[in-house]
Amino acid sequence: QQCLLKNSLKRMLLIDVREKVFNISRIRRSTSSATSSFSHPHDTLHITEQKHSHESTQADIAKSLRTHYITQTPTVLRQPYINADALYLWNNLNYLRIAVGEDVACDVEIGGDNYSNAERAQITFGEYLDYIALFLQKEQSTDKHNSQHDRSQQEPLIYLAQNELFPNLKSDFTIPTLCTDSSYGIGHGKLYHTMIWFGPKGCVSPLHYDPLDNLLIQFVGRKRILLYPPSKSSSSSFIEDHDIFSQEAYGKSEQVSSWHYAGYNKTQYNTSPIDIEKPDYQTYPDFANAPVPIECILYPGDILFIPQRWWHHVRSLDTSISVNVWWR
Repeated sequence: QQCLLKNSLKRMLLIDVREKVFNISRIRRSTSSATSSFSHPHDTLHITEQKHSHESTQADIAKSLRTHYITQTPTVLRQPYINADALYLWNNLNYLRIAVGEDVACDVEIGGDNYSNAERAQITFGEYLDYIALFLQKEQSTDKHNSQHDRSQQEPLIYLAQNELFPNLKSDFTIPTLCTDSSYGIGHGKLYHTMIWFGPKGCVSPLHYDPLDNLLIQFVGRKRILLYPPSKSSSSSFIEDHDIFSQEAYGKSEQVSSWHYAGYNKTQYNTSPIDIEKPDYQTYPDFANAPVPIECILYPGDILFIPQRWWHHVRSLDTSISVNVWWR
């Protein structure tokens, strides 16, 4: 019965909102500046962009990524997923509530905007949607009265971060087939995880790297990503299948004296303790030697290729839903 209700709502929503959401996405692109309202210590480099159309095929996506996969350099594909159902359906909280189910458990980070003090907890998906609805209501009220958000006076943000994609959402888009089909010649066609990231404006993923190649697909809202090339020690370790996400795979040989200070004071070896938007140079003086980052603003329908072991910092510029795919 839930499946029938989901499919019925899905048909109605796709008829009503497809053109509306496409126009909103187009307006955001034409009116949004390439920079956000917060600063960072370095100038940034522009990411290589590749434009796609609504008629892009999986073969087109693979072709655009092939050279960058070989050279292990990031690139953004603009709008290859502009026609994905998820782009339109996931803007509707009622659809998400019916599709996923209110009682489904999910992991959240409380303090998703706080760089070092976020806590992990488990709530139901229905409870999280209630939180998002309340956040959006407060955000609209604040915008209406033209007052400024005072983060110090607000409750911590709650971020539904790094959860396995809910099964009932998998039919709303196609996972890039290059991740499961080695015939594309982009890796071995071995998919490890497909994760969903869902949170309000202001949520942050701190500077870190992953041991696998990564496709970050944006469906709702915008994100800003800063990318730094691998440090010498983090790019030298060989990763075995059986310990792909183990601490050893992240490179215990990482030097604490590196610019990112990963592993500093017993922190995770793949995560920097530095708030790169407001760096503390007294505590982390070597961050002044960090390479100039590559900047990317990710819009609905875009795909960002993040090569393995590239450092990246992510901030949600709007209420946002993304999916990332790790494969090799």
